[in-house]
Amino acid sequence: MTTATGHLAVIDMQRVFAEPDSPWATPRFAEAAAGVRRLLPAFDDRVTFTRFLAPGNPRAPGAPTTTSGPSPSSHPTRRSGG
Repeated sequence: MTTATGHLAVIDMQRVFAEPDSPWATPRFAEAAAGVRRLLPAFDDRVTFTRFLAPGNPRAPGAPTTTSGPSPSSHPTRRSGG
């Protein structure tokens, strides 16, 4: 494989998204994971994996929350229009 330039960021490739019985199951996760595995050799040690850490009492996606605080759209680093 050709060596790529730059850095590869792999976001949230967690088992919880791969398990069919998980409320967080993601369709076609296996295809996405295969794509990531194909890219890894091209980036060598220039890969960063990130993961979301669920709160102590995680909820299924889309479930109502009971926490308070600013919404993502009001976060100071979020730009309007994109």
